[in-house]
Amino acid sequence: MADLEKLLDSIKEETIETRNQIIKSTNQVTKLDADVRSFDKKLTAIQGKNKLFLLVGFGILLLIIAGAAYWVTVSQTKAAEKELADAIKETEKLKGELSANQDEFARFKATTQREKSSREAAEQLAMDVLKLIDSKKDNEAIAKIRGNNLYGQQAILGPIAATVVEEKLDQFKKDKSEALLKSGREAFNQKQFKKAINHLDVALALATTPATAENALYFLAVSYANNQENQLAIQNIEDFVRRFPKSPMADDALYHLGSFCEQWKDEACAAKAWQKLLDSYPSSPMAAIAKRKLNK
Repeated sequence: MADLEKLLDSIKEETIETRNQIIKSTNQVTKLDADVRSFDKKLTAIQGKNKLFLLVGFGILLLIIAGAAYWVTVSQTKAAEKELADAIKETEKLKGELSANQDEFARFKATTQREKSSREAAEQLAMDVLKLIDSKKDNEAIAKIRGNNLYGQQAILGPIAATVVEEKLDQFKKDKSEALLKSGREAFNQKQFKKAINHLDVALALATTPATAENALYFLAVSYANNQENQLAIQNIEDFVRRFPKSPMADDALYHLGSFCEQWKDEACAAKAWQKLLDSYPSSPMAAIAKRKLNK
């Protein structure tokens, strides 16, 4: 009996211990379940945060892409604006060149028209002069030649017309200038200075050779001086020395100028002539006279 009671007590103890173990295990399971639930909540929270981080990252990525797109757009816009400005500038330049070309064309057209009119006028003048020469109307021909500078007009004639005009005109001018130089010198020698001036002036205008021009200008200048046309005398003598400095009559022309200026009581004019004679022709026999005049 006693043994049975011991056995029952032992079973009771084991049962209690087993129940305690079951309770303990249940508590542990409950705790584990709570831990699992807590972990699940934390995991859910972490997943939520991850989604948030993912959304934020995606948003940041979108912002970066949008910023890059904006920068590219701005750069492209600036490049397009620059190209547009360059195109406008080039257009303005082309407009300026077009305007300049139009102006140049207008000037060319006007010049062409003037040249055409000048050529027609020159051709008509040449025909008129040749007709007068053929008709022996020398004075009228000379007047047209002197009044219209026919040689200047020849530059715009055609080559054939110019050659024809030049041949006939040169022969006419040569014959008339030599004849007028001869008659002018004869009038000069006879002291008919007015007549000499008229003949020599035309001879000079028509002269076709340097020799004819040299002689005509010298006797014309001295004729002016003898005719008391002081300014014309001075101008023509100075012109003679300038055009024909190596002429054997150049020192003589300056001597005449100095002498005439003394007669006219123009001391400055005389001194200038004597000094020019002394400086330009120191070996001339008249240089000694000039030096003596200057040392007075």
